[in-house]
Amino acid sequence: MHSKSTRKKDALNLFYEGYNCAQAILAAYADVFGLERENALKIGAPFGGGVANTGDTCGAVSGALMVIGLRYGSGKPAGWVKRARVNRISKNFIKRFISVCGSKDCDDLMCYYRANNHENIKKKDHCAGIVRKAVNILEELL
Repeated sequence: MHSKSTRKKDALNLFYEGYNCAQAILAAYADVFGLERENALKIGAPFGGGVANTGDTCGAVSGALMVIGLRYGSGKPAGWVKRARVNRISKNFIKRFISVCGSKDCDDLMCYYRANNHENIKKKDHCAGIVRKAVNILEELL
């Protein structure tokens, strides 16, 4: 098992290679759950830019929720206890992400970026920071 810093580096490297936030996070954890990296990248593909580039839920949130599902979800019809657990952990992730980043939606995160970009931080670096924060929160919950 890789360390937290290795998972974060892997996710950031994937992101800077050109994969979206969801792909980067899901693929960084794929080996933990026996998921082939290529399949993780394919699964995460439609979640970038806020789900299919619509500006909705940030890809970093989507990717992290997929990892939470792999860790705490069930591959069989789940009873209410298992569903409640994965939903509780997922809601906790979302709540903490919003607390750290200000929103869970890509459009809002990009508006914040445009409004507060006093240091001329590149968009890619802004989003990489969000990926980093998502992995930090995810690591605390896994």
